[in-house]
Amino acid sequence: MVALDYFRRLGHDNHRRLCKVYGWEEKKSKTSWGAETVDYEKIAGAVVQAMTAADLHRFLVVCALLSDLYCPGYIDFERLFVFTLCSAFFVVRTKENVRLANQFFD
Repeated sequence: MVALDYFRRLGHDNHRRLCKVYGWEEKKSKTSWGAETVDYEKIAGAVVQAMTAADLHRFLVVCALLSDLYCPGYIDFERLFVFTLCSAFFVVRTKENVRLANQFFD
């Protein structure tokens, strides 16, 4: 089935997001080496097989847009409040040293 093949290509993080979007229960099971893992393909396979054509269309659209649904789980409101008190208009976060310069436009 095309929907399941597309689901397999999404990757682990997007599998987790999709389960949260649809409210699917993420049951952990023991692996052969003793660890616990979630079989997202098994969870999706059972649900997708029972979907109607309209639900499958919606599922494929959600899968296509899933990476855009990412919202970080941690927001430091105390630090953001300090920027608000300083009347800062925006905050830029970078992962590398970047040379920044003030630019004013007339």
